Amino acid sequence: MKTRILSILLALSLVFGLSLVAFADDTAVKNVASEAELTAALADVAVGEIKLTADITVGATLRVAHKVTLDLAGKVLQYKSETDGSVLAIENTGDLTLKDSVPTAEHKFAVAESGLWMPDETNGTKTVKGGVITGGTGTYDKGVFARLGGGVYNNGIFTMQGGSIVGCVAGKTPGRTDHGDSGRGGGVYNVGTFTMEGGAILGCGTEWAEGGGMSYGAGFYTKGGSFTMKNGTISDCVGAANGGGVYTDGSNASISGNAKISGCKALAAGGGIYLRSGSLTLSGSAQITDCSATICGGAVYAMEATTLKLSENAAISGCTAAKGAALVLSNVNNGGEFCTLYADGGKVEGDVFIGKGKILRSADAKSTTVFDGDVKIEAQPKNGLGEPARSEIHAGEFCGKVEGDYVLIAGGDFVAPVRLDEYQGNSTYTSEAIGGTFYSGISGQWNWNPGYFFVSFNLVIGDYGAAYASQLISSGECLTPPLERS
Repeated sequence: MKTRILSILLALSLVFGLSLVAFADDTAVKNVASEAELTAALADVAVGEIKLTADITVGATLRVAHKVTLDLAGKVLQYKSETDGSVLAIENTGDLTLKDSVPTAEHKFAVAESGLWMPDETNGTKTVKGGVITGGTGTYDKGVFARLGGGVYNNGIFTMQGGSIVGCVAGKTPGRTDHGDSGRGGGVYNVGTFTMEGGAILGCGTEWAEGGGMSYGAGFYTKGGSFTMKNGTISDCVGAANGGGVYTDGSNASISGNAKISGCKALAAGGGIYLRSGSLTLSGSAQITDCSATICGGAVYAMEATTLKLSENAAISGCTAAKGAALVLSNVNNGGEFCTLYADGGKVEGDVFIGKGKILRSADAKSTTVFDGDVKIEAQPKNGLGEPARSEIHAGEFCGKVEGDYVLIAGGDFVAPVRLDEYQGNSTYTSEAIGGTFYSGISGQWNWNPGYFFVSFNLVIGDYGAAYASQLISSGECLTPPLERS
């Protein structure tokens, strides 16, 4: 009997022992030091984590079709080939986590005339710490005639915890003239789920096609899918027509924590972020700093029918553009819905331009957004003709001047002078103020009666008082509604 029990126990221990060994093999770290080893490890579904033990140069796109973690371990993973391609392509069944266990390693990059960062350990002026992915040129898509995702093309799940994607380009390879076409997503192109918990996208770019073609999202481009940036940095990305740092189209994007977008440049609009459609939330201590656009929206350009939300300690600062250094809320009117900004907190430094937008405040917001620059509102006729869209301000603290035509002010605190005028199109369209606190006065002008401005009700005047239609309103007093035009 004892012999039988011992046999059973031995058999069970063998079974569980083998199971544990098998389990350990499935999750063991696979060390790789060459392109062949890395390619084989990524293809092996039994490998749960891969660690680079040497710098690796690849000549073909590395494909991820299952769940795996890639540890750059301070090394360089570089794409070099006469054939264009992304460094990594995550398929719809793929789930890649990128990390870096040696963040103290250092690598040098030189800045090309185009602004792209190029590996140069001898003469490089830019130092990147930790592991690096570099050198991709993008996966070509005949449907849109563009190269997508120089560093990473993501159609699955991509979680970035560490490491840096540096100097990748979507589009024409520098120095080559045998192909053109445009690019989207120099660092990352996303149609899946991209979560950035750390790491950086640095010095990436997109190229315009020779003879035409638009390029978007020098650092990151998302078409639908999901984009969540909880931490990390997107910096010094250049070359895109729209979206120097980020271009988002159809995604409900979120940037929070200590995430930072800085020093990115757009040749047209949206130096930091171009919001084509969908929504974008900036919260926590997220920052957009020192970005620029040649035409408009130095930090953020938001198209009509989009939603932008600022809350908590999110901040925009140091950005530049010919129009709307900080923000542009749609400068076109194609007949769609308004661009809506929820001013629930944070701070915006720099001028704001509103063509077709509404500034609101969420019902549960604990604070409101401070706007340090001037706000300019210009009514945009539908498709250039007919009745213009009337922009609205319902909330916010405005420290700079506010000027506009065909505007509704229903709330907010206005520290500097406010001037609202009518819009002359096929007809005359009238601005109106029905609420708000004005600390330096509010004025307006009708073509037929300069100096007269129609105010309906509950208009609170601040410390200096202001004259309206021969009335003098003292600090803290309200107009008696309604004040009819004579």
